[in-house]
Amino acid sequence: MSAQAPHGEEFRVLITGGGVAALEAALALHDLGGEDLAVTIVTPNEEFVYRPQLMREPFTPAVASTYSVAEIARRAGARLRRDRFRWLDPRGRVLHTAGGECLRYDAILLAVGARTHPRFRDAVTLDDARLREQLGDLVAELEAGALGSVAIVVPSLPIWSLPAYELALMTARRARAAGREVPVLLVTPEDSPLSALGMSASAEVAELLAQSGITTITSASCQIREPGRIDLYPLRSSILVDRIISLPELYAPSLPGVPTSAERGFVTVDSHGAVHGLVCVYAAGDITDTPVRHGGLAADQADVAAQAIAALAGVAIEPRSLRPALHLMLLGGATPLFIRSQMLGEQGVELEVSRDPLWPPDQQLHSEYLGPLLAELDAERVGGDPP
Repeated sequence: MSAQAPHGEEFRVLITGGGVAALEAALALHDLGGEDLAVTIVTPNEEFVYRPQLMREPFTPAVASTYSVAEIARRAGARLRRDRFRWLDPRGRVLHTAGGECLRYDAILLAVGARTHPRFRDAVTLDDARLREQLGDLVAELEAGALGSVAIVVPSLPIWSLPAYELALMTARRARAAGREVPVLLVTPEDSPLSALGMSASAEVAELLAQSGITTITSASCQIREPGRIDLYPLRSSILVDRIISLPELYAPSLPGVPTSAERGFVTVDSHGAVHGLVCVYAAGDITDTPVRHGGLAADQADVAAQAIAALAGVAIEPRSLRPALHLMLLGGATPLFIRSQMLGEQGVELEVSRDPLWPPDQQLHSEYLGPLLAELDAERVGGDPP
């Protein structure tokens, strides 16, 4: 069936955002509906950088790759507008942009991500815009012997805490490689290390931390009222360290016209990615009310929403419901730890944990469309054959 809007014109799909969910959705819609869907990506981003690569860059010889959003949009057959979300008129089906444009749509996918906010004044809060500088300074201090101890803090939930675990492992490993004995402490409100992955996977991560000499304090909230001091609750104790590094807290950006009932303004969606209370409005990625923020999960949400949008446009497809699955690679130990986990509510059930790759190792992001495309672009960049 040809995808047609009710008014007989081409079916217009807007995607707001330039991250994993937005780009995955554009690629999925192109595969599902081809030229019958008029897809436009609205984002101010010129480049896409997969954040885990950026996080690992100061600790490894590899350099994080940047990808042209315009090139990915071209391969997805999508138009690209350099602009950003201002407010939504869901009744008129119009997106109003910061640049003053009024963009009409038949369906829209909100994938603008979350905004970050530092919880503590007297700690280094990781900031994507300064990540290379922040972690580069940490590595330099470790190698110079300027740090006697380091604490990595997960400030609150919900948050995707994997970067804290990787940072703790990579910090401990780099210190040992430099011949330094630097105690590394990880403080998290989670009941167990990466508890969202399930009991078995969490136990594997806990063992890896212990083998790496990392002290882990779980089920703890903390306050940092002065540099180098962490007050722990409910333990009612304090710890002194040379450097405190914290993940940021996550909040939803301002979304006028979009109903939000979840904590911190995140958007609630159904199993097909449809925003509760609105028609033809979908959301995917970090903007949604999900207990876990992860690139692979964002891509899966985008695929589910793309199928629902394609069906709405008239494409002969039975949209599947979201069954959240995580595919992650935990770096920092002697060898990577590969984990597959199925999310059930706020907890995960570990499906497989392995030291051997569970998916192509050159595919940084496990997703149906964007991951393989990034691997293809990497291969083209070095003149190799696509995997």
